[in-house]
Amino acid sequence: MKRLFLFSVLSLFFLNPLIYGQKAGDFYQRAKVKFEKGDYSGAIVDYDRAIAISPNSPALFNNRGVAKSKLEYYTDAIQDFTKAITIDSAFFLAWFNRANAYKEIMELTNSLLDYDKTIALKNDYKSAYLNRGILKSLKNDENGAIEDFNKVLQLEPNNVNALYNRGTSYLALKLYDNAIKDFNKTLKLQEDHYKAVVNRGICYLEQDDFDNAIDDFDFAIGLQPSNGEGFYFRGLAYINSSGITSADASSKSNMRVIRENNKKTELACSDFEKSRNFKYDKSIEMIAKYCR
Repeated sequence: MKRLFLFSVLSLFFLNPLIYGQKAGDFYQRAKVKFEKGDYSGAIVDYDRAIAISPNSPALFNNRGVAKSKLEYYTDAIQDFTKAITIDSAFFLAWFNRANAYKEIMELTNSLLDYDKTIALKNDYKSAYLNRGILKSLKNDENGAIEDFNKVLQLEPNNVNALYNRGTSYLALKLYDNAIKDFNKTLKLQEDHYKAVVNRGICYLEQDDFDNAIDDFDFAIGLQPSNGEGFYFRGLAYINSSGITSADASSKSNMRVIRENNKKTELACSDFEKSRNFKYDKSIEMIAKYCR
């Protein structure tokens, strides 16, 4: 079964620019305040004014690009990051931010090239390795992703995002023991990390360790009781531990016996129903197979 994982959000960094002229500095300060308050449109207006006064400041173009990215104007943001790079080709943050924007519009090859350039300019930049690893995982290069997450962990051994994402890559490669170790470390550092709990439960499920899987899905449901995902996977754990196969369930003549005499199947069907009620659509197929 193909697993879909949530990865950490790709960060966009904000940099104090070198500005020439008091008026440009005033507009920058106003933009900074508006940005921090979440008024990204207002920040863009003030960056426009600052850039009109100081058109050769790469940091101003970078910052305006960040504000545009916050509004999901990624194509316009890429133009600003490109302008910043044209002014100063060694400005690693502009390369990094452009990589993030390319990723958001699914130009993954361009994104990867820009992360490579970022790292070439600053080879100890953890966020670039982390985001490049996430991108490689999106491109199904899990081994390459693990190499990047390893680099982050060399620089910062307790980086929660790197541990979690490396765990998801190990899970995708079916290296379940390695994945469990990383999810354990993640949860030691952040005990309410919902996705680490769910994915550790999936590892246990794949290893037929149903008791530990159910414990993790119980925990996940406690963390997010309105999320159908936890109910869905707990239902799978109950079904798999019951010994009922989809072939068994396909026989209408068997269904009454199965539902009346197999408590685990009843629990599974209850979880699939809850999952469906919370709009987790994968549960619909399970209900059709096991719960008619």
